[in-house]
Amino acid sequence: MLGALLAELEPLLGPLPFLGAVFLFTSALSCLVSNAACVVLVYGVLKDLHDGGGLAALRPAQVMLAMMMGASASFATPIGYQTNLMVLQPGGYSFADFARLGVPLTLSTALCAAASIYSLPASWLP
Repeated sequence: MLGALLAELEPLLGPLPFLGAVFLFTSALSCLVSNAACVVLVYGVLKDLHDGGGLAALRPAQVMLAMMMGASASFATPIGYQTNLMVLQPGGYSFADFARLGVPLTLSTALCAAASIYSLPASWLP
């Protein structure tokens, strides 16, 4: 179901915004579960999408890079990473503090990552 949605989304958005969408989706999921579990879940969907011919304008390595970087960008919640949770109480932070700083940080990271991944030379990708 998610793979079918992504397959329809890629031609509508184009390659660069699609990489950003993969990054943001993976990052949002990573804010709720561990980044390793997030990669396991999203990898299967993206692999099926590629095997089905759904990614015409992108190489598989580009989409996997966006997924891996998005899974590591869990800035928006304190439960996304162990260290965030460890400083929550001693630092006197609230859940909203993480969202206030983490959401803009995630969006700017997604923009930079998608642009960087899209502009990688083909000789650097497997």
